[in-house]
Amino acid sequence: MLVAFAPLRSASLWTLDDAEQVTCVRHVGDGGPSRGAKELAGQLLAGGTTKQGARRLLLGRPVGRWQQPLAALIGSARPGMRDGCESFLAEAVPLLGAVLERDALLAGNTESERLLVQSSERKLTRLGFDLHDGPIQDAAMLAQDLRLLRDQVDVVIGNPRDRGLVGGRLDDLDAQLLALDTELRRISNEVHASSVLLNRPFTRALRDVTQSFAARTNIEPRLTLDGEMGVISGSQQIALLNIVHEALTNVREHSRATEVEVAVSVNAEGVEAQIADNGRGFDLEATLIEPRTTDASDWSRWHERVRLLGGQCRIDSRPGGPTVVSVALERWEPLVQGVQQGRVSA
Repeated sequence: MLVAFAPLRSASLWTLDDAEQVTCVRHVGDGGPSRGAKELAGQLLAGGTTKQGARRLLLGRPVGRWQQPLAALIGSARPGMRDGCESFLAEAVPLLGAVLERDALLAGNTESERLLVQSSERKLTRLGFDLHDGPIQDAAMLAQDLRLLRDQVDVVIGNPRDRGLVGGRLDDLDAQLLALDTELRRISNEVHASSVLLNRPFTRALRDVTQSFAARTNIEPRLTLDGEMGVISGSQQIALLNIVHEALTNVREHSRATEVEVAVSVNAEGVEAQIADNGRGFDLEATLIEPRTTDASDWSRWHERVRLLGGQCRIDSRPGGPTVVSVALERWEPLVQGVQQGRVSA
């Protein structure tokens, strides 16, 4: 805009790179960045001032923080237009300074977010090991002790009636322990899925889940991916991967399906995913009325997980099938992409 509206032959923006070297990040107008422009920019970036004779056509102004500029704006005036160019540069500096200050702030936030993500990644990995080596193993040992206790009760208690009462109580404890083990393994699987995404692309992780289902059922799911998967945020990827994994587990254990389809699509509005099977289906309302069922618990988690991401989750089914799980998430865009600390993108 300076070159278009001001009497300037050229204008350039200069910053310090990571090695503290003066670098031109943008030049517009006649020729290329000159040595004189670089020297003038270096003086301004060092916090100095310039004393220019009335005949000099090279003008410069610091941009941004006082005594520690973020950049230097250099202009080459047309002959006889020096004063007019000075006015245009003076008007442009505050506007450009606001943009650079914002970019520097966002770059700092991006760095903080990156460090936070790295810390979260380490915690996820550690949590996975802690779950596997701690509570899950303890639950397995407790199950063995419970079975041993059952054998001892059969020997010690001779009265069939008393033995039946104690056996019934042991059955209740065994069922509770099984539920606890199932929940711990579900959490472990979610942590594992999150860790997997840290080490491989989302599409590959999704294919691994479907291939694992195929290996266990001899049913090859039809996987359809449409759109740019790279725009799906990390939190959305983890949620989708976990829902697909749990939905396929339900298909394997309950549906008696012969065909399964998993589809994920990305468009301008957001991300949509569907897991569909041609199994026997079920009465959705009746299942939801009984909150203690495993399926109802799964669906409640899916809804809550998707709701926290600002999306919607829907399950459609009827006796005789089919069953379709649908997830819709809004498109998420980061505030900045590839902004480096102290740098301005061209």
